[in-house]
Order: sequence, then C-alpha cells, then structure tokens
Amino acid sequence: MAYRKNADRDEDKAKAYELEQAALEAIDELDLFGAHGGHKSVIHVLPDEVEHCQSILYSMLPRASTSKEIDAGLLSIISYPAFAVEDLNLVNVTKSEIISKLQGRYGCCRFLRDGYKTPREDPSRLHYDPAELKLFENIECEWPVFWTYFLIDGVFNEDKIQVQEYREALEGILIREKNGIVLMPELYAVPPEKVDEEYENPHSVDRVPVGKLPHLWGQSLYVLSCLLAEGFLAAGEIDPLNRRFSTGFKPDVVVQVTVLAESNHIKNLLQDHGINVQSIADIHPLRVQPARILSNLYTMLGRYLNMAASLYCSARHVVGWLIFLVRQIQASSWLLEQRLQCASFANKLY
Repeated sequence: MAYRKNADRDEDKAKAYELEQAALEAIDELDLFGAHGGHKSVIHVLPDEVEHCQSILYSMLPRASTSKEIDAGLLSIISYPAFAVEDLNLVNVTKSEIISKLQGRYGCCRFLRDGYKTPREDPSRLHYDPAELKLFENIECEWPVFWTYFLIDGVFNEDKIQVQEYREALEGILIREKNGIVLMPELYAVPPEKVDEEYENPHSVDRVPVGKLPHLWGQSLYVLSCLLAEGFLAAGEIDPLNRRFSTGFKPDVVVQVTVLAESNHIKNLLQDHGINVQSIADIHPLRVQPARILSNLYTMLGRYLNMAASLYCSARHVVGWLIFLVRQIQASSWLLEQRLQCASFANKLY
C-alpha cells in the first residue's frame, strides 16, 4: 500500500502511509459482529505497526513523496477525513506549503508541474521524464475541490475567518444553472491560446472550466461543507470515531516505579544507608511476584496454546478424512443406483 509505480520508479508516498496509519487506528478494537460478537471477533492492531507508519510519515511531511515536493491531496490526510497527523505544528506547516505553492485563483493544483488536462498534455502518454515536466510549469490545472477541504477544515477547527474566506472563494467559481442549481466543475485550465502568457505571468489569465460538470467528488464535498458551515450537520456526525481530536493535547505518559524490599533484612540494610522503603509484607493485602513468575506464566500459556492448536489441527485432519470417506461412499452409492436404474430400463426395452 505504501508504494506506487511512477515512471518505472518505486517511491514512498506520504498519503499511503497516512491512510494506512489512519485505517489501522480506526479498526483497532473493532468488533466485527458488533453487539453480537465476542472477544474472538475483535480486531487488535499492533502498536508497532501504527508507530512504524507514523515515523515514516513524519520524516516525509510536508513532502508528498520522493518525487513530489508537495501535494494538495495531503489535505484529506492531515484533516478530514483521516486526521492521521497528531503533530499540530506539522499539520500547519503542510497547510502553509499547500497554500503558498499550490493555491491559485480557482482552487489548488494537485502538485507542481502536473500536466493533467493542460493544453500541452499528450493524452497518449502515461508518464513523462523529469526533464519534460517543465513544460507544465505555471500552467497546472486548478481544482476547486481542494477548497472544500479547507472549508471543512475551518469548520472542524472553529475558524470562522477560514470558513468565510473559502465560502466566498467557492461562490466566485461555481457554475450556476438557469434553474438556480450550483455546480462545481472538475477543474479550471488555461486556454490554449494563453498558455505562454500564463507561463510568463502565473495566475494572470482567466481560466475556463474543463472536465466533468458536476464533478461528483467536489460537488458532494461542497454540499457537505455547506451543511456543516450552516449548522445543519455537526462535526461529530461525519467523524463518528472522533479522529478530529488527534491533534489535541495529550498528557505525557509517566511510568512510575516503586522500590520494595524483598525481606525485612534488606529493608533494614537500606535504612542503614538512609533509604526508606517498604517491604513486601508491609503492603499486604497487595501481592507482589518476581519477574520470573510472569515468565513462567507466559511459558505455560504458550504450551497450552500450542497443545490446543495441535489438537485442533489433528481433529480437523480426522474430520476432513471422515467427510472425504462419507462423500466417497455417497458417490459410490449414487453410481450404483444409476447403474441399477439403467439396467432395469434396458431390461424393459428388451
């Protein structure tokens, strides 16, 4: 999941690691059968797997991958719906990078030097060499859908200024039909005759809507953002797992260690050196066991699980053979019955 093939090159994708981390955290402790399940139907995610994704992710952001400097698609990861990044400073840095490098008058570019739907694109080619990508510099198409992410993000962060800013920006680029319906286009592209002008002076040329109308992805997010901004939906209704609180303050985990004397003799020796501790007998009715007891318990548990697994495999092996024999007997009986019927039918004919 964490790798994509691009121009015959494997590369790490920050979005892949973020989505994987968010998915792992979302399914942790999930009971597949809901209220009718039990401890055997609960999914447990190893913390090491989440930490592995997070460490790689934090080392990459705000870069999107080894080949892309920044990607507007990261908005869906650092904010709604994934909320995969817990470091608020890193979230703000990534947002600032997207705004400063990708935002234009009609939305945000997907990434720098993105040739999709531009006048210079060759639809017959799947990939371009890195040196060729300069053809698309400053003329990348701008996607209004990314402004809906900023709008939803403002609602989640209770930033009224951000909400108002992007609502007004979207109102200026949406296409209004005669019946009053507002539609969001897929993207805005530079007209072919003005490519050179836009290349020399970025964001100076009026663009035209290109692609699908409406763009279902953008249209649905626009409707959702309006419902949130106008108070018809609460943030918790579209984030039932409360992942929006991932960047909230979390107290540091403090490990507390208590020193106990194994016997009164050791307690007295420590007191002679000015160290006052309790003995195991002093904390009765609490019981303290040495570490070797825990090791013995795990050993016994492992033996029990291995024995249970062996018995399960043996029983399944025997049951499998019994089922096979029963089916063979049934098949033989069916063949014998068919032969008898054929013989009886032949006798009637002759």
